[in-house]
Amino acid sequence: MEKIIEIKRIPRIEGHLDFDVKITNNQVLYAHAKAVEGTRILEKILIGKNYWEVPEITSRMCGVCHAIHKLTAVQAIENAFNLEVPEDAILIRKLIAIGGHIQSHLLHLHFFVLPDCFDVESILDLININRELVLKVIKLKKFSNDIIERLGGTMVHPIVPIVGGLSRPPRKSTLLRIKENLNEMKKLAIPIVDAIFNARFPKFERRTNYIALCDEKSIPLLNGFIASSNGLKFKPSEYLKYFIRKKESYSTALHYLLMNDESYMVGALSRLNINFRYLTDQAKEFCKKYNIKFPMYSPFANNIAQALEIIHFLNETEEILANLIGKKQIDYYTNFIPKAGDGVAATEAPRGLLIHHYRTDRDGRVVWANIITPTAQNLKNMEIDGINFVKALLGKTNNIKKEVEKLVRSYDPCISCAARFYREE
Repeated sequence: MEKIIEIKRIPRIEGHLDFDVKITNNQVLYAHAKAVEGTRILEKILIGKNYWEVPEITSRMCGVCHAIHKLTAVQAIENAFNLEVPEDAILIRKLIAIGGHIQSHLLHLHFFVLPDCFDVESILDLININRELVLKVIKLKKFSNDIIERLGGTMVHPIVPIVGGLSRPPRKSTLLRIKENLNEMKKLAIPIVDAIFNARFPKFERRTNYIALCDEKSIPLLNGFIASSNGLKFKPSEYLKYFIRKKESYSTALHYLLMNDESYMVGALSRLNINFRYLTDQAKEFCKKYNIKFPMYSPFANNIAQALEIIHFLNETEEILANLIGKKQIDYYTNFIPKAGDGVAATEAPRGLLIHHYRTDRDGRVVWANIITPTAQNLKNMEIDGINFVKALLGKTNNIKKEVEKLVRSYDPCISCAARFYREE
C-alpha cells in the first residue's frame, strides 16, 4: 500500500513550507521539505550595487533576521576591503545581534512552539491558560526590540552598523538605560525559560553532524572559525570547499550538504553542542536544575538550546555594557578607501550559520555575490530527520501530520531567507 502524507503550508513558521512524506508497505521512502516561496534572486540584484547599498538591501530579506543579515553583509564588505574595525564597534554590533537573537528566540519558542505543548492553536489561546507568562514574554520581547532600536537606530533594519564600524556611537545615557532595564529582564526571563524546560517534546533522537562558529573562548556570534562536531575546522573563507549546494526540483530554496554528501544541522543546538562549556554560570545552573547535558541529539532539543541562549545572552549583555559604560570615549569608526577585493563573513544568525560572500571592483561595487542561509543548510537534515521520525511514529499515532509539523518547527525555519537564493543556471 502506498501513501503520500502531504502537509501544506506548515503553520507557525516563518514563510511557506510544504512537507511531503511517501510511505510504501510501512516503509518510509522519502521526505521532501518543499520551500514554495517565489524565486527571488537577490544575489543577482546586488551585482553592480555600491558597497554601502548591499547591507541595506540584504537586511530586507526578512523582518525577523534583519539585524544579523545587515551585520554579516557589513562584515563581508569590510573583509573585502581588508578593514580592521574598532573593538568598541564590534561590541556594540554584538549587542545588536544579541537583541535580534533574543527577539527571534522568543517569537519561535512562545509564539510558534509552546502552543503545541498545550495543544492549542496560538499564543492567543495561551492567554486563557497562563496570562502572566504571555505578558512576560511580550515584555521581554519589547526589551530585545529596544536594544536594537536604541543601538541600531531603528527597531527593524538597523541603520547604525555601516562599513567601517558605526555611523555614530551610542550615548552613555543610552547604555545606562539598557542596563537599568536589564535586571528586571533577567528576572522575567527565568519563568519564560522554565516554561520551555517544563514543556513536553516528542521523544526522538538522531545523531548528525552539528556545525557552528567556534573561537574556543565563547559562544561567538560575529567571528570565529567554522567547526563541526565530527572534527572539521576551517576558515569562513574556505566554505566553498566544504558546503555543496544541491538543487531540488520540488523546492525554490537550495539545499546543502557537506563535501562528503553528509547532511548537517546548524542553529542553537549546534552552537551549544560545540560551545556548551562557554555558557554563563546562570545558564549552566539551568542545565543542572533540569539535568540537561550537552551534546544533545534530538532536533527538538533545539528548543531547549534556544531557551538557554536567552539566559546566556542576557548575561553577556550585562558584561558588554559594563565594559562600554566604563570607557571615557567609544571608538566607533575606521576611515577607508573602497577597493577591489574578495570578502567572506560567517556569523551566527538565530537559526544558525550564515555566510555572505562578496567580490568588489576598485570602486567598491559588487561584481559577484553568494549568500548561504541557515534554513537552506538545514533542509536536507530536516528531511532525513523526517524519514526517521515518521518510521518511529508508524503504528503509534494516527496524527503523523501534527507530529511532523512539530519536528519542522523545532528547526525554526525561515523560508523567506532560504527561498531568495535559488539560481537559474
